[in-house]
Amino acid sequence: MSGGSLSESEDAARKALDMALSRGGDQAVISTSNGFEFFGGYARINDTRTKIRSRVLASTFAEVIKSVDKVIVMGHKYADMDSLGACIGVACIAMSKHKDVYIVLDTATNLADTLYDRLIMSERHKTLFISKEQALMTVDLNTLLVVVDTHRGMYTEMPELLSYAGKTAVIDHHRKAADFIKDTAFFFHEPYASSACEMITELIQYLGDCNPSPIEAEALLAGIYLDTKNFSVRTGTCTFEAAAFLKTMGANTVNVKLMFQTDMETYRDRAEIIKNTQIYRSIFAISVFEAQSEGNIKIATSQAADEMLNIEGVQATFTIFETKDSSNISSRSFGNINVQLIMEKLGGGGHQSMAGTQLKGVNAKEAYIKLTNAIDAFLEEQGRIDIK
Repeated sequence: MSGGSLSESEDAARKALDMALSRGGDQAVISTSNGFEFFGGYARINDTRTKIRSRVLASTFAEVIKSVDKVIVMGHKYADMDSLGACIGVACIAMSKHKDVYIVLDTATNLADTLYDRLIMSERHKTLFISKEQALMTVDLNTLLVVVDTHRGMYTEMPELLSYAGKTAVIDHHRKAADFIKDTAFFFHEPYASSACEMITELIQYLGDCNPSPIEAEALLAGIYLDTKNFSVRTGTCTFEAAAFLKTMGANTVNVKLMFQTDMETYRDRAEIIKNTQIYRSIFAISVFEAQSEGNIKIATSQAADEMLNIEGVQATFTIFETKDSSNISSRSFGNINVQLIMEKLGGGGHQSMAGTQLKGVNAKEAYIKLTNAIDAFLEEQGRIDIK
């Protein structure tokens, strides 16, 4: 529907087809002059990966790294275990190629403090982390910027860095959005993977000359552990193969479990969020947290969303908390309800069983209304208006 010549229309149609496949299939994508429109995407996706593709991509990634002088790695804002673990995995690969490597991390807002604190105690890793200001002074045309655990520029730790690096690489597992990072030297996007850490572990396995240290293996395993909810959802044979490889590299599962401990205030916040849960349309659990938080509210709300899935009959959960200029929504499901499609209606994204969004200039009560309207629209599109 973009218009133009036959060849231009064919090119637009092929891009729409690529977009449909990179979002997991089971959908139609229309290319218009204003971007893409998506229809469908409700079914549970099946893993269709092959080891041959992963081996080829590992070789390509190694060649891209060899072609530059230094590597800068960054994940998404409010970095979690998967984002930080993936950064460490890429840094391990770059170091095996004898390249200078740095990780851009906002230490004030990241959600993986326990992992970060362990890493900076290591001589190998304490000099890896740099601030945003240092990154701007370091980046040049001979730098490869590797973005992990997101493929959308606006969600990265430092979006402006994308325009300064000579080459860009993206490694992500979230379903593809229309505003993905373009003109990359390497784009490894796999919506069937459980986590970015699983994807990078696959690359490490096929490179052969990269042997993660025990703490690096634990960082990667922590990312897989987080995004699979303790290996209970979004797991395939590749997930367990990656975990087994990391175990052989010295990863200690007890150390990984300890990384997910929280302080008492955050634990109380999580309990309060779960206590305030309301059931909407019989299969959705929604909780709005409006109290003053004494702990890390971002961790508390995401953990509470996971816990609320244990409520009988619930298929998807949503937690809402308000900051000074926005409201944040975290969503989880077992995969039967595609929460990514619901969050996309509110300007967010993610993948089938884990997604979120941020609503600027909206308070928690308004966010609740917008969320329920999005759920209603999702059910109507599916023809499931019988759910009361």
